[in-house]
Amino acid sequence: MSNWHSRLGFLPYVESALGGIPIDMAGSKLVLAGYRNYIAAHGSNRSVNGRVFEGLVLESLYREGILPAYYQASVEFIPSVNYDILLYHPKTPVVLSCKTSLRERWKQADLEGLAIKQVYRGARSFLLTMNEKEGNSIQRKVSDSQAVGLDECVVVQGKGDQFDQLLEKLKLTQFVEANAVIPVRGRVVNAASS
Repeated sequence: MSNWHSRLGFLPYVESALGGIPIDMAGSKLVLAGYRNYIAAHGSNRSVNGRVFEGLVLESLYREGILPAYYQASVEFIPSVNYDILLYHPKTPVVLSCKTSLRERWKQADLEGLAIKQVYRGARSFLLTMNEKEGNSIQRKVSDSQAVGLDECVVVQGKGDQFDQLLEKLKLTQFVEANAVIPVRGRVVNAASS
């Protein structure tokens, strides 16, 4: 088991969710099996469900070698937004917004996708959900250009292994650690420099 769980404060939920899952299992199978384990061990808890889902998605990325991944990431020049998961590339960063169910929360992911695309024109934003009916409904909105900040709504447990297809696409990009950003460069003139 990878040691990132404890560093990000996911214990004990993600550890119990991953209990008994083979190390070579990844993708949608890992997320589904892990989420079932979590529900069996802890029951459904609205304040924890989403965090466990995020942890299982991170574990899938880790097992697939899609790294580095930033959790609850803030991005320079985008105030008041914490992205669930961000995979950084200088030209094409990828945002993964993880929601166990959507209701109206897809609008938040859409706005966050718009925000990152204002700073990084090549950015991609994916909404991940475990609810097939809601996910398909939001994907129709994406296809009809009603959700312009999202590139795709991916149903993790849906038919056609949408999540596994997304992981294969993500493997084609070499993500890197972000450099520290200096928002202004130049020679400074101020009262102390005279």
